[in-house]
Parts: sequence; C-alpha cells; structure tokens
Amino acid sequence: MCDSERQEYYEYLNRLQDVESKQYGFYDKALLTLSAGALVLSTSFIDNVIGDKQILHVGLLKWSWYSWTSCILSILLSSVFSILGVRRARKQYLYGQRDGVFGGIWDKLVAVFNSLNMILFFAGVLFMTIFASQNLEERLAMPRTNGDNATKGDRTPQPNPPPQKDTTPPPNPPPPKNDS
Repeated sequence: MCDSERQEYYEYLNRLQDVESKQYGFYDKALLTLSAGALVLSTSFIDNVIGDKQILHVGLLKWSWYSWTSCILSILLSSVFSILGVRRARKQYLYGQRDGVFGGIWDKLVAVFNSLNMILFFAGVLFMTIFASQNLEERLAMPRTNGDNATKGDRTPQPNPPPQKDTTPPPNPPPPKNDS
C-alpha cells in the first residue's frame, strides 16, 4: 500500500468514526427526548383520562416512571463514561499503548449503558401500555351517563338525583260559605 492509499484509507476510517459518533449522539438525544416526553404524556393521561377516579394498577405506572427516569439517568452516565473513555484512549495513544481496548473500562461501560438505555425505555413503554389499557378498559366497561362529565370521557355511573320538591304554592282555599 502506497502513501496516498494509506492516507485515503485513514481519512475514510476517520469519516466512519465521525459518523458513528454522531449516530450515538442522535441515539442518546432521541432516547432522552422520548423518555422525558413519555413522563409528561403519562401525567397528562392521568389528568385527562383518569381524572379524579380511582387509578387501577398504580404499580405499573410507577414502574414505567422508574424505567424512564432510570433511562434518563443512564444516558447521562453513559455520556460521562464516553468522555472519560475518550480521555483514556487519547492517553493510551499518546503513550503508545496499542494493545487492548482504547478507552479501557469506560468504553465497555458506554456499550453496556447504551444497551441498557434501550431496554429501560422499552420497559417503560411496556409498563405504560399495560397500565393505560387496563385503565381504559375499566373506563369503557362502565355505562355512559348523561351528566356533565360524560362529555369529558367520564363513564362512571352516577347516582340518580333525588326527586325534586314541588315548589309551586298550593291553590288558594275556597272562600268560606256564608249560611245566613
């Protein structure tokens, strides 16, 4: 391989590495945005769909929140590990340590956390999907009422209103008869 081919080869490898780095950045940003958005949407679901009614299977909701929050924290840790891995790789390269994995343990941790991020995100989606379907199924199984809340999607049975009292005054009594 001549010098120009070697130069071209290294330039191509550098471009591939740049693309890979950008893809990891997009991946992290996408999961971060989706996890944060899922947390917001789940609270909106509770406010708008469930409202003041009893929440069924609260544990599923909590686990979805735990999963998404853990995903966000895991992404942040992965970013820190990535920075530490780049620093370590730079030192390894400068000191001529070409054996082993560049970045050392930090590079391995980044790979583990990137996989963990995806698992945590989809676990949250799974928990929330089951939670939402259980709560919607319960709401849809209840009969519709004609009350004000029926337009808001509230289908819980309402008690019958008490009979209304007649507020019209009684008719005037007939005048007394005069027997004279």
